[in-house]
Formats: sequence, C-alpha cells, structure tokens
Amino acid sequence: MGQPLTPQLEAAARVRAGAGTVRVLKPGDAATMELNGGRLNLDVDARNRVTDVRCG
Repeated sequence: MGQPLTPQLEAAARVRAGAGTVRVLKPGDAATMELNGGRLNLDVDARNRVTDVRCG
C-alpha cells in the first residue's frame, strides 16, 4: 500500500497472493462485480500509487 505500481510490484503481489490474474483499477474505471477468487484487485490513485488490495 502506498507504493507506486510497477510491473515488478504487480507480479510480486500476484505471486504472494497466489492469484492467477491481477486487475488494476484506476480512479473512474468501471469494474464488473462478478466474484473471481483467483483474481487480485489492485486499486491505484491518480499518481498510480496502490490504495487498496483485495481478492475477488
């Protein structure tokens, strides 16, 4: 949390969470509400810093 999102950080977070995929959500992005237990969601702010991390 609070770190700039880089490809390396995204990959490390995916591996650490045991997720098959990563979805990055930027401010104003539309997101479907279907639950996907194999997906890691990373919310970022306007400066591309991670603000939230959750599975689904």
